[in-house]
Amino acid sequence: MLLVTLFASLVRVPGAGRRGFGVPSMRRPLALVLAIAAAGATPAAQGRPLAPAGQNPTFVITGHGWGHGVGMSQYGAYGYAQHGFAYPKILAHYFPGTELGPAPAGKMRVLLSSGTAKLTLGAADGFTVRDGAGTKHGVAAGTYTITPALKLKVDGSQKPQALAGPLLFQPGASALSLGRRYRGAIQVDVDAGKLRAINVVGLEQYLYGVVPSEMPYTWAPEALKVQAVAARSYALATKRSGAFDVYRDTRDQVYLGLAHEKPSSNAAVDATAGEVLLYDGAVAKTYFFSTSGGRTASAEDVWGTAVPYLVSVPDPYDTISPYHNWGPFPFTGAKLGRTLHLGGAVTDVRTTVNPSGRVATLTAVTADGERPVDGAALKKALGLRSTWFSVGVLSLSPPAGPVTYGSTTRLTGIARGVRPLELQQRAGGTWQFVGGLTAAKDGSLTIPVKPTVTTQYRLATGKVTAAAARVSVAPLVRMTPPRTPRELLGYIRPVISGAVVSIQRQQGTAWTTVATATVDDSGNFDAKLARRENADREARRAAPADRGHVPGARRAGARARSRRLAGPAGVRLVRRAALAAIALGLVLPGVAGARPSYVPSDPLATKQYYLTQDHAFDAFGDKLPVLNPVRVAIIDSGIDYTHPEFPHNRIWALRSFVGGSAMTDEQGHGTFIAGEIAAAINNNEGIAGIAFPAQLIIAKIAGPEGTIDIADEAAAIRWAADRGAQVINLSIGGLRDPTDPQNDMFSSTEANAIEYAYRRGAVIVAAVGNSDEAPSQPWPWASYPAALPHVIGVSALTRLGNVPDYSNRDPVFNDLSAPGSGIFSTFPASITALRPTCVDQGFSDCGDDEYRNAEGTSFAAPQVSAAAAVLFALVPTLTNSQVASLLEHSADDVDAGTGCPRCALLRDPLSGWGRLDVAKAVAALAQPLPAADAFEGND
Repeated sequence: MLLVTLFASLVRVPGAGRRGFGVPSMRRPLALVLAIAAAGATPAAQGRPLAPAGQNPTFVITGHGWGHGVGMSQYGAYGYAQHGFAYPKILAHYFPGTELGPAPAGKMRVLLSSGTAKLTLGAADGFTVRDGAGTKHGVAAGTYTITPALKLKVDGSQKPQALAGPLLFQPGASALSLGRRYRGAIQVDVDAGKLRAINVVGLEQYLYGVVPSEMPYTWAPEALKVQAVAARSYALATKRSGAFDVYRDTRDQVYLGLAHEKPSSNAAVDATAGEVLLYDGAVAKTYFFSTSGGRTASAEDVWGTAVPYLVSVPDPYDTISPYHNWGPFPFTGAKLGRTLHLGGAVTDVRTTVNPSGRVATLTAVTADGERPVDGAALKKALGLRSTWFSVGVLSLSPPAGPVTYGSTTRLTGIARGVRPLELQQRAGGTWQFVGGLTAAKDGSLTIPVKPTVTTQYRLATGKVTAAAARVSVAPLVRMTPPRTPRELLGYIRPVISGAVVSIQRQQGTAWTTVATATVDDSGNFDAKLARRENADREARRAAPADRGHVPGARRAGARARSRRLAGPAGVRLVRRAALAAIALGLVLPGVAGARPSYVPSDPLATKQYYLTQDHAFDAFGDKLPVLNPVRVAIIDSGIDYTHPEFPHNRIWALRSFVGGSAMTDEQGHGTFIAGEIAAAINNNEGIAGIAFPAQLIIAKIAGPEGTIDIADEAAAIRWAADRGAQVINLSIGGLRDPTDPQNDMFSSTEANAIEYAYRRGAVIVAAVGNSDEAPSQPWPWASYPAALPHVIGVSALTRLGNVPDYSNRDPVFNDLSAPGSGIFSTFPASITALRPTCVDQGFSDCGDDEYRNAEGTSFAAPQVSAAAAVLFALVPTLTNSQVASLLEHSADDVDAGTGCPRCALLRDPLSGWGRLDVAKAVAALAQPLPAADAFEGND
């Protein structure tokens, strides 16, 4: 079976615990009561009216602590121990009214596994099993697979025997193992047709495995003793009746067995052996959690039931916790509305807090009215660390219309509950600091600005930024009093040397061009008006010289001033532009560089440096055109279907060829590529996809290990072509080695599928491959399928324009290059959630190490695929060969002058025809198109 790999070396994301080392678990009660009584709760900022949230608000959540907040804060207890407090005093502080007393003797029955079809159990030395009839059998050392039939080789027999359940396995000289090694015995029985395993172990031995699993064993001895007493008391006070007493995970306490034990934590258990906390003679339910944030919460405030010893107490030494304070975490109104299932974007919020300072209720304002959300439910929905949080608001609004060049205008905004605060502006493709700000008491802002070009502004607090506000700058255009009846002088500011202007005359309600002029280096122009029959008569009616206007000009002049123009009666000035708009910077014929790049409003687009290098939006003016959708197939590892950057109306079809669902992406590779191509643009969150008209066809072909069966790949290509894919992205590849047929992965199955899709009109784009997956680096040949007929092979460039060593070379099949290092894109939320402190959840800088600074030809190819989709959207009648030719022959040459000293002029093996230039490819549509061809350029 031939296999190919996804470029950028995919690896499986390992299963991760709920926390990293040194982050104690958050103890959960047996029954959470989400409805919190609002009696006595008071609104935050009560009695002070607040300004409305404004346009496109960004909600900024900051908070304190981690966990439910009831009982003992583990970091706080550690802080008390560091300050010399002994464990009895620490426990008395967190559980007032309790006292230390003796624990009842007994064993713990810990549920290790349930609902499974088989178990693997064994030991390094011989052990015994007692069956349900009470008969004890000897079992030889080794590992055994147990099924619901309960058959086992016992008493030296070579044939498994069926034993009556339940089976109680007891250790010999070494501990029993069931995934992990455990002290004590393990009982196995059949429950509802499935196997269940229960560890029967002494209370103190159980605590040996709990204490270092709940608190770092390196912490101070007195803190470990506090944990030992709290864990012992909690276990006894919450024991279940029935087949087992406790779970082995955070449903009760984390119990990781013998291998996780440490001498320091075992010593703490031994030093407090038999001690529990008692209240009125009964063992207290000693809830504990990670971090309080400075004050614990009462059980009544959190769960609705008052417990005398579970009250809110100050926690002064919790400040040592890295989670004492957390945030800020930003949410757009749209994302908040989606996450909370409110049916629309949230436009404003207010919170009500309980006496413990935690949020009892958040009231979300939407277009349909106000909706209350319980604080505990909100914590779960948003993935917050606690309910002790506040919600700030950031928003910025531009003036109603364009501002004339040289004039001052005002931005209005809201900054509630956030500081420090600053204003930023986008210049030269990057965001720059403008100045610090202080909001009024009601949170409102009024900011004077004087932009000289169309500029984006935004508010920022720390790393959190609000949606940008765009201020359009209209040029100042004026005409001076006429020198003669047939000559008009004027000027434009700022100076746009070489711009062509047209002078139009009003005739009735129509306007007719009567002259043109070119702006000189000083910004002036001199227009010669064509003679007309009554010109002399108009000249004789001219106004006095000191007024500088001909008679009858006042009414028409008023109209002209409304257009920011002035001049003779019925005459207006028009800039000859490719698009009808007045914002500064539109394309003017013959004026190189007169229009800057279109700038998406998406806040993370600033991390997509490749948008600038690709000239992704330079072909468009102030506003992106509305284009027909183009179907783009991504043959990869699936997609995070829940990601807000992929509205479901932008996904045309999905199918998995490897089982499971194409709506999930365990690898992240497919979601990353989908973001480059088709992330929603101008939705005020996340990034911007280059192919804004794209509709995605998602074919999942990556198996759990990131490898791909070529038969699956071929089937997916044909399936995508049958569903109308106009562009197919293949960021995958198999080794090509013309010198060693045994090492070469050519597949006729793959080639035939490519041919099938091409004959149906698809442009096929593939990565040329990464040489870290080849026998040597750099590797001189493009991988398959990039090296197949009809395929545009794409290599990678660094940010500085060089070709990295990992990018495969090829004198024939390397067609184009695009940025492939340091690429930023979307990433599955299920993977980024493994780094919960990372701000940009759902994006690659919160992914694993391989994606936080992603590099690979995998990530260069989708930029070319996106460009192909844009060309199809602009001219739907293009053929696939025409699109390939336009992309290849509009590329910018990569050579020593552009950052690649090893690249020769014109086409070369390292960079092909050169760097992708979307704007030049679009501009080439206005020229005679290349003839339709049956072949792609390198066929």
